[in-house]
Order: sequence, then C-alpha cells, then structure tokens
Amino acid sequence: MLIICHHLLIDGISWRILLEDLQLLYTQLSQTGEAQLPFKTLPSRDWVNQLETLDKSSELGYWQAITNESRPPFPMDFPDGTNTMALANTVSVCLPETDTQQLLQQVPAAYNIHIDDLLLTALGLTLTPWAGNTLRIAMEGHGRPDDSNLTRTVGWLTTLYPVLLQMPETDNLGTTIKAVKETLRAVPDQGLGYGILRYLQNGDQNLATETPIRFNYLGQTDQLFNGLLAPASESTGMSRSPHDNRDVLIEINAVVSRGQLNLHWTYGQEIHRQETIQSLANSYLHQLRKLIDYCLSSETDQGYSPADFPQMDLAQGELNDLLSSLDLVDAGGEMS
Repeated sequence: MLIICHHLLIDGISWRILLEDLQLLYTQLSQTGEAQLPFKTLPSRDWVNQLETLDKSSELGYWQAITNESRPPFPMDFPDGTNTMALANTVSVCLPETDTQQLLQQVPAAYNIHIDDLLLTALGLTLTPWAGNTLRIAMEGHGRPDDSNLTRTVGWLTTLYPVLLQMPETDNLGTTIKAVKETLRAVPDQGLGYGILRYLQNGDQNLATETPIRFNYLGQTDQLFNGLLAPASESTGMSRSPHDNRDVLIEINAVVSRGQLNLHWTYGQEIHRQETIQSLANSYLHQLRKLIDYCLSSETDQGYSPADFPQMDLAQGELNDLLSSLDLVDAGGEMS
C-alpha cells in the first residue's frame, strides 16, 4: 500500500497523526478485532474561522520593524538568472549519528537551549562571512500554538514568518548562541500573528518582505515507523509546476532520519553555482559541530539568557553577574 498526500492537504505533524492512527488501527484490529482511535481535536475549518477573529494588532509594530529593515542584495553568483522550480537543485549533507545524538540528547541537558536555537546559530555563523551580520530569514513553524486544541488536527497549519537575525561581532560562541536564542524567544506567539496580519486582517499592512533564506526544522521521523510502515524510496516528483517561480533563493530543510540530522539545501541553478551551496552546506556542519562541542564543554556556562527569566527584566550582562554571584555560594549558604 502506497500513501501519498500533497502538501496542500497536510503538514508534517498531520503525517504523524495519520501514521500513528493507521498503525494503531492495524495493531488493535489484528489483536482484538476491534479498534478505537483517540478523540479528535479542533477541526481545521474551525481553526481557520478562529484565526480570522484573533486580534493581533498589538504585534503590528514588531512585524513592521522586521519587514521594513533595509538589507543589501543577497549574494548571488548569477544575479540575472531565472529562479523557477524546473531549475531548482538540492545539495544534501548529514551530521554523523554520534554528533546527532549529542545534539538531541546531551546538548539540551547541558546547555539551556532548544535544538532550533543551535541550528539557527549555526546558520548565522555560516552565512555571516558571506552575507553580513544581519540576516532576514523566513522561518517555518508547526502553526499549532501551545494553548490551542490542535494536537490531533489534520491539515496544513504551518506558519511562515520572517526573523531578523543580528549576529554579534564576537568570537565568543556563548554570546552568539544567547543572542540568537533571545531573537527567537522574542517572536510573539510562535510567529502566528504575522500571517494573520498580512493575509487575514486589515490588508497587507506593508508586511511583505524579501526573505532570501527559508529554514525549516522538521524534527525526528524515526519514531513514526515501527516496521509496519516505512518511507517510500521512490521520488514524489515536483510538488509545484516547473514553470512556477521560487519565492526564496535558498531553502533549507532539516530532519532527523535514521539517527542522523539531514540537511537539504535547495537552490536555483541559474542563481547559485552548486559549488557555492556545497561550500555553505559543509561549513554549516563544521559550525554545528563547533557549537555542540562548546555546549558540552565543562568550561562553558549553562546557557541562561534573559528570556529564561521574563519577569526579572534583566540585561544579559546583569544576568551573568547575578549567576556568577550565585555560583560563589554553596547549598548550605557558605562561600565556595
């Protein structure tokens, strides 16, 4: 049995829901002859209706500041080239299994960050020597806010929103990681409001902006398959017409599969040389390994930043001083 769903119908989380349901049904029916699925959550149509009523006007200034930031042209090997789907090509690289397991299991426990923080920091470090310290990146998210009843909703709920990544001019990796972390934590409501303000409420509000890079971390897929179902080896082909214009210059999709972090860099062959993209992809792996080693080093701090203490209203330097003073006192109140 071959199962195919176009991306217009479902997103990555929906795939997980469908595959879990199919495997659950098969197991229950084969063992007892009866089957029962978990309760449904909010239907996607009802969620769309809710989106149209959400008031995101308080976020307008935040998104306008990002979209109105002027940026120099993004580096291109062939600035006048055509950027259609037919001319798209992909360079793929992977992080070895040992490094991937460190990234997934050891880094979050040793350093107070999310995996997304480190992946985006590596991207910033990779692109900065090439494109400058300020980068506008389109980020994809799952589009399911934590306070919504969407955990088992099937549809294409993905959010797409711009992030202005300002990389600090320093060789200190800890400072750089925390700067990226603070940028991502400052995004209101996981980016949901950008699409609502741009497409559903009050017209465009001047929120259209060029984002030459798109980044999407799809998470881990190995747990989706238990032997009953497996990814098909055949290519699904193009998801869009080959005549369609691509809306980004470089699209990066990251996913953990078969124990390894795989990164797929899709670019336009009439915009960038393959050697350019291959060099960037290789540099990304190098930067990511450096960040993993840094986070696991016993000489680093624990990665706390002001976003971890939103009620304290501290700058990073003030927080560093506070944490340093606390480290001087042991659990019994005595100076260590």
